[in-house]
Amino acid sequence: MKKYLFLLMLGSLLLAACSESGGFNADTAAKDSKERMNEFLSLYKYEEPVSSLKSEDIKKLINENMKEYFSDNYMQKIEYALENRKTEDIDSEYLFFLINSSTNNKAVFNSNFSITDYQVNEEKETVLLRLDANEMNVGESMLKIEMALEEGKWKINRVG
Repeated sequence: MKKYLFLLMLGSLLLAACSESGGFNADTAAKDSKERMNEFLSLYKYEEPVSSLKSEDIKKLINENMKEYFSDNYMQKIEYALENRKTEDIDSEYLFFLINSSTNNKAVFNSNFSITDYQVNEEKETVLLRLDANEMNVGESMLKIEMALEEGKWKINRVG
């Protein structure tokens, strides 16, 4: 009987230790996802020309320099948006980080955002970031971006 009691206590102790060390931590998730978004927004200077407006060139830019910041799911949405463009205008919410240049025929980086709020969803293990535009004259004025942990890194998973 003592043997079973000991095994039961040992199992409970191991279970508690595993759940404490490997579980989802809301504070860490919020901190790390915000750092990752800020890292993404600082890849280029605001309105720095990064590509022509051709879908193939934008796709190449993303695959070479930005892909690690996007979940597989989000990459599929970007690819779909690029494949189904009717004009060279950048008008897809999935390409929120690019805008048409007002001075030349280029796509420029839109890092015109600051994280102003966040909400952690512990059930889904995601973080919803609210980004507000620093200047109101270009692109979106407010975005909600869901960050998800994929392959050990926080990645943009959804924009809404």
